[in-house]
Amino acid sequence: MVGLDLPGMTPDSLDMWWRTILGLFASTWFRLACFAVLTTTSAIRGQCSLQWQPSPPVAGVFPTAANSVAGWDRDGAGPLPPVVVVAGYFQFAGNTTVNNIATYDPATGTWPALLAAVAVPVRAIATTASGELYVATASDILRWNGTGWSAFATIGAGIGYGFYSLAVLPNGDLVAGGSFQYAGGVMVNNVAWWNGSAWSPLGTGLGGEVYALAVMPNGDLVAGGQFYRSVARWDGATWTTLGQGVSGGIFELALMQNGHVAAVGGFQYVYEWDGVTWTAIGAGLASGVTALTVLANGDLLVGGGIFTTVGNTDHWLMRWDGTAWQPLASSVNYLVEYLATMPNGDVYAVGGFSAAGSVAASGIARWDGTSWSALSPGIGGTAVYAMTHLDNGDLVVGGSFAVGNCTNLARWDGSVWSPIGGAVAGGNATIRALAALPNGGLMAGGMFATIGGVSARSLAIWDGSVWSPMGAGVIGLVEALAALPNGDIVAAGAFSSAGGPVFGNIARWNGSGWVGLGVGFPMPVKALAVLQNGDVIAGLSGLGGVWRWNGFGWSSMGTGSAAPPGSVEALHVLGDGSLLAGVAGITYGHVVRWNGAAWQSIGWFQGANGRGAVVDSLTTLASGELVAGGAFSSVTNVPASNLARWNGTAWSSLASGTNAHVVAVAGARNGELAVGGWFSQAGGNDAVTFARLRTTCPANAAIAVPACSPLVLRNDNLPWTGSTFHCTTVGLAPLAVPISLFGFSSPGWLLSSIDPRGTAGCRWNASPDAVGLLTPVGGVARSVLAIPNNPVFAGTVLQHQILQLEVDAANAVLSVSTSNSLSLTVGTF
Repeated sequence: MVGLDLPGMTPDSLDMWWRTILGLFASTWFRLACFAVLTTTSAIRGQCSLQWQPSPPVAGVFPTAANSVAGWDRDGAGPLPPVVVVAGYFQFAGNTTVNNIATYDPATGTWPALLAAVAVPVRAIATTASGELYVATASDILRWNGTGWSAFATIGAGIGYGFYSLAVLPNGDLVAGGSFQYAGGVMVNNVAWWNGSAWSPLGTGLGGEVYALAVMPNGDLVAGGQFYRSVARWDGATWTTLGQGVSGGIFELALMQNGHVAAVGGFQYVYEWDGVTWTAIGAGLASGVTALTVLANGDLLVGGGIFTTVGNTDHWLMRWDGTAWQPLASSVNYLVEYLATMPNGDVYAVGGFSAAGSVAASGIARWDGTSWSALSPGIGGTAVYAMTHLDNGDLVVGGSFAVGNCTNLARWDGSVWSPIGGAVAGGNATIRALAALPNGGLMAGGMFATIGGVSARSLAIWDGSVWSPMGAGVIGLVEALAALPNGDIVAAGAFSSAGGPVFGNIARWNGSGWVGLGVGFPMPVKALAVLQNGDVIAGLSGLGGVWRWNGFGWSSMGTGSAAPPGSVEALHVLGDGSLLAGVAGITYGHVVRWNGAAWQSIGWFQGANGRGAVVDSLTTLASGELVAGGAFSSVTNVPASNLARWNGTAWSSLASGTNAHVVAVAGARNGELAVGGWFSQAGGNDAVTFARLRTTCPANAAIAVPACSPLVLRNDNLPWTGSTFHCTTVGLAPLAVPISLFGFSSPGWLLSSIDPRGTAGCRWNASPDAVGLLTPVGGVARSVLAIPNNPVFAGTVLQHQILQLEVDAANAVLSVSTSNSLSLTVGTF
């Protein structure tokens, strides 16, 4: 848009009346361009703030590091209902802040705060029939006294790795196993007995780590672990090896309904002791076994690694039905650490998974014999790694997580989460890179075997209806994606082959096959960007630097002191074409800008407690400001907790940041900022792996007066402080003089009352405080307004409209019409 000059038009070719009135209005152009009067029109300036939006609670525990679970009847035979105790290394349970131990009430589906926090990770739980509760940490055994924890055993002197297992004898005495020499000052050698008042050794102890304990019906104790023949029995007086023993180390023991003992461990079999000998139960499994329980009907359930893949679904749980091992009908999506069967027959599984069956279940889930359920609705998993916005504004989030019935990939429409074509599965499935495609589709990369039930090795394309593989995919991890102007797609990461041919960590998909970009690189490629001319930019790990592909070959962007000062983790192209890089360094992280010959730092980031810092992600806000996310505590000596913003001149913190690493940031058209990573709080509020930041002064554009002619005016973005507001007008007459009007009021003049050539029903709705002549091309014209980067202008309401003077070949005005009118509210972020 330009000031009203009307070049080439004379008073004879354009009505003198219109030239006079528009020229008069044009003299006020600078009043609006400089926003000199806005300080008196903004009613809410100074009242704006940024607010973190409520995040989903945890669908279980977070981080997903639970390793033990047990039922607990707090008052023995008393009236209080039993609860479930889960322990490990975590901070949250549902919507309750905890530390390493939590209680779940199956009757109410809540996490009551019954227990005080345990300051260090918990390794094992034991409960008694009378209501006693014990937990083992690496160095202590703690007993719950009704109001707090009391420590009554420590490893003491001697070298050891701590307690690993607990068991309760029929008389209520406690036995602890692990890797330690002393308990309560008494030498015990890896296994110790608590009689209610003191610790005692069991014989001379055992010669290695004790990982599992089980009590036989007659009260004898069976210990399994990493010692001679792996399993031993204590009869109250002496230790004896149970039969021929088992080689490989035992991790779990369980007493079967027939009185036999089942054992699992560092081997691919489940063994059974029948009182005389050990025999394998069925055939060997495809993975080592870490968890074991006996179901209510006597069947065995085991967990561990991936045992089998059926129907594109990996199974981490297997069931022995008395005849053969079968995958559980529905499975979790990652490692199971421990299994426990409750008196009512429900089975609780704990481990590192984020989903069970089709629901998000973070670290713990319940199996009722038919299906899985989460202990609380919400989000689960470990991290969000990638985010992008679709054309309709929906946010797509990828990583290693689950929310609702979405696994590793989910779409947020502003109200609810929904899956995109189904789950991402296979091994340690994760999404690390997302790219919205020019045709409205989506590309996902990471490490997976299937997506939406479709076999696709680490790469797939979503066309809005179905997922499709990209040839044979890649062998390895995809960490970055970029769409080229011609529709080709570049994938990069840590992989050696794509679709068969061998490439050096980067390849291009041309729609039908993979082709190389030169010979690629010997080290992983962490980031990609595409310049305005179509050149591809690759950022390398280590000190590999930044490289540019011009369609024919690679060239280095800076070497030696002109190179980026560390591993390149992020690349970003600003609206003006400037190229930025986010860098991880041993001492400092940086955001650096390419000046055409070298990289110049525009911000150096410091880590907390002397650690190095990393800038993992960069995005542009709707205002045009830059946001950096990563792991840092300050930027250029300004405190900033893992999030910072750059206004072109200085860095500042952003809404108190997060309490841990930010891996992905994405600015939305509506001004909202989405943040993903490994954190559990944002701005001091609970927010597990994902959070959204919104302003209380949002920008808005709404139709104030509908169109009265073929002219249609639409906004291409929203009016934010610090941004350039863009609009497009379509339907202009072949010979037309389009005039842009921005104003502070709505006079609502009827055109026909101003000029008899005015189109009937059309109103001049935007006061002409700023007037500009547009240059139409093919019936389309674009208007712009630069808004100063100052929050004082937030809340200002402007009217915008297009006035059309339709002329003939001699430039004589034939008719006057207007477009619809937009009411614009200036927002600030």
